[in-house]
Amino acid sequence: MTVTFLGWTFRKFKGKLIVKPSKDSIKALIKKCAAIIMKQGIADSQSELIRRLNQVIRGWTNYHRHTVASQAFSYVNNTLFLLLQQWAKHRHPNKSKRWRLNKYWHEKNGKRWLFMTDEYSLINLRRTAIIRHPKLQISKTPFIHRAYFVKRRMQLKSLFAARNGEEMLEPYERETLMYGS
Repeated sequence: MTVTFLGWTFRKFKGKLIVKPSKDSIKALIKKCAAIIMKQGIADSQSELIRRLNQVIRGWTNYHRHTVASQAFSYVNNTLFLLLQQWAKHRHPNKSKRWRLNKYWHEKNGKRWLFMTDEYSLINLRRTAIIRHPKLQISKTPFIHRAYFVKRRMQLKSLFAARNGEEMLEPYERETLMYGS
């Protein structure tokens, strides 16, 4: 039995709850991106097209990156690649496929096939990290099991810092976090 709610599909599989982006949500994203590429952005420059697509893609991936979404990300990425090839073919109908690929898709930092300009680069959904939320032990309360919640707060703070590329907490910062400022 599956239930679709808020753009996600909930399904029980071997005793575990699997949450994925719903098919309707994926179709809506592709339809929106297709409209940006093939209707609104048909005459736009590559930079403007990338900027507009990144806004839509970033919002959708941030919403779905906590679920089982890697297959959906790959599917959307492949579909975007095909749509962008159509866009490039529309702009240069008499040029070869190889020429269009060399003009619009480049390599940067060892990552190949990036749709990019000097100022913008299209988000690659396949490289989006799937981040799970650390589970909370429901049997513990903040009033009785204070040590558990202090330890959890420190782990979450260092996890958040690592995700943002910041340095891990220094010993004096741990003391401040543990005992208050």
